[in-house]
Amino acid sequence: MHVTGAGATFTSNVDLLDDDRLRIGTGQDIQIYHSSGQSYIQNDTGNLRIDADALRLRSKTGSEDYIVAD
Repeated sequence: MHVTGAGATFTSNVDLLDDDRLRIGTGQDIQIYHSSGQSYIQNDTGNLRIDADALRLRSKTGSEDYIVAD
């Protein structure tokens, strides 16, 4: 499927297969994908910024905090 135009609205999940990528930016500067048991957020230009009032990087189950930033 190819979506063009000013924008798109999804009313349910967007499912991608292994090695398919969500690519954002004119030069596809940021990509989110899953490959061979690993998941990736890849930023090819500038800084990767996460703006939040509080940030938590946690284990998959949520039972352990790896990084806590307030």
